[in-house]
Amino acid sequence: MQTLQQRWKHLPQRGWLSALVLVSVVAGGLGLIGYERSRSMVDLSQRRTTQALSRGLAIAVVDHLVSRDFASLESHLRQAMADSSLALLAVRDSGGRLLVQLERQAPDQEPRLSFAAELPVASDQQRHRTPLEAGGVIGSLEIRSWSTPTQQLLRQLGQQIALLTVMAVLLVMALLAAVALWLRWQHQRERALLQSQNRVLATAASVDALTGIANRRGFERELEHRWSLLQRKESSELALCLLDLDGFKEINDGLGHDAGDQLLVAVARRLQASLRDRDFVARLGGDEFVLLLSQGSVRGLVETALERFVTVIAEPVVYDDTQMRVTASIGCVVLRSDAQGEGFSCSEAELLRCADQAMYAAKRSGKNRWRLVRLGTTDSNPQPNPQQVFEQQGVE
Repeated sequence: MQTLQQRWKHLPQRGWLSALVLVSVVAGGLGLIGYERSRSMVDLSQRRTTQALSRGLAIAVVDHLVSRDFASLESHLRQAMADSSLALLAVRDSGGRLLVQLERQAPDQEPRLSFAAELPVASDQQRHRTPLEAGGVIGSLEIRSWSTPTQQLLRQLGQQIALLTVMAVLLVMALLAAVALWLRWQHQRERALLQSQNRVLATAASVDALTGIANRRGFERELEHRWSLLQRKESSELALCLLDLDGFKEINDGLGHDAGDQLLVAVARRLQASLRDRDFVARLGGDEFVLLLSQGSVRGLVETALERFVTVIAEPVVYDDTQMRVTASIGCVVLRSDAQGEGFSCSEAELLRCADQAMYAAKRSGKNRWRLVRLGTTDSNPQPNPQQVFEQQGVE
């Protein structure tokens, strides 16, 4: 909600939207005020006319009422009913008993005598009662009249003004709702775009720009993940291999950095092609690569993978009609957690150091080869020291 309010404040069209709301409210308010004032004036004029008529009739019918001349009273009322705007004229005595009553159903109909004690007042009629006095109250005169054309026109005008005001308010509300939906859609769109960009940036931060495989940061994240699986016993082994290219510096210095870069890209592709789905490869920097192999504790499986890596890297890479050849020295550590083991005290850094020692042992023994160290917990020694195990078991 706060974000939408901020976007509304910075919306370029906010000015004319606010002006539209203000104009609609002001126009509707002025229209209603004008209608009420006009209706009040017309109603006042109608009341004054009715009052004048009632006073004149009251004076005329008092004499007939006093003399009990009801025929003359009816005749006088019929003369007054010549005004088609009158709906009813009724004279009652002081006790409220109906003496004479003339009424018409519509302005274009002739009045007729009616003896209904109390007729309902229609919604379009106005009612006025005047006491008849002759030394005291001797009766009452009731006058009902239909709304004048002006009043009817004003009523219709008021209905139209109210309808237009409601329509304007609904239109403005619909417009504001549309703007709010648009702002929300834009916010969600920008948020999705930002999340996508963040994912791209996060991926880019973990990918080596030259080779397209994971970089050191990506490797550290993957190692942390697999290490946690091993610690929680959701995985039973972890095989980590450090790979260094033999002869890369000579090619990079002799043929140039472009040749060295192409060689690194070719090595990365060959390593990727040699891995299984659950395996992982990253470039730590320079000509050094690292691999994480699944099911490393299966004897013979990791050795086969290491032989494959050494073989594919030794194949020549063509650059400008020149065949570039390098070999690989690989040091691999397989860490296995026994079912009865309580865990192990070695850390990720110690695991890397052990693999690095094995790699340099491979280099010292002639390069273009691999060296493997197996670590694991046992019932007698559930928390071995990696360096001690390396020294005891040596390299295979």
